[in-house]
Amino acid sequence: MQNRIFVTIALLLAGGMLKGQGVAGDTVTVRKDTAIHKPSFFVLPVVAYSQENGLEIGAAMLYSFYLDNRRPDPGTRNSTINLIPSITTEKQWKIDLKTDFWTRGNTWHFKSNLRYHDFPLYFYGIGDTTRKSNQSLLNNQRYKVQLEGEKRITGHFYAGASLLYQHDAYSAGHSKGV
Repeated sequence: MQNRIFVTIALLLAGGMLKGQGVAGDTVTVRKDTAIHKPSFFVLPVVAYSQENGLEIGAAMLYSFYLDNRRPDPGTRNSTINLIPSITTEKQWKIDLKTDFWTRGNTWHFKSNLRYHDFPLYFYGIGDTTRKSNQSLLNNQRYKVQLEGEKRITGHFYAGASLLYQHDAYSAGHSKGV
């Protein structure tokens, strides 16, 4: 126990001597009139596995850009569009589209999330006495729309509104396990 206390005190004292940056001459400053905003596009493969869904493959695509290209402000956050479609070996598929837009100087912020899932799955009932003979194919379709908008009030404080709609539909060809 005393060794742990000693090590903790030694680490705290050593941490107090660390420096993150030197004086202002060590940093690179950017003049307000020299902001460089370049768009970028990335595509990454998506691979996952679960017992219920099997193998899932897809792609994650990210487009990053700035909305203030005419008069760029170095403080403006980048805006993004993110698309992730995927399909599983169990004939399930989904597509998600997310956006995140920032206006010049971060005055306004708009976000959205559009999602469609078509995830049929096998259901066997509830409890610990379910049997494979009770298997039912349960179709599940989900639509989701989420919209958000906010305006900067002061500093890092924003106020806004959000709207969310989600529709889930379930159906089964027969009701053995349902």
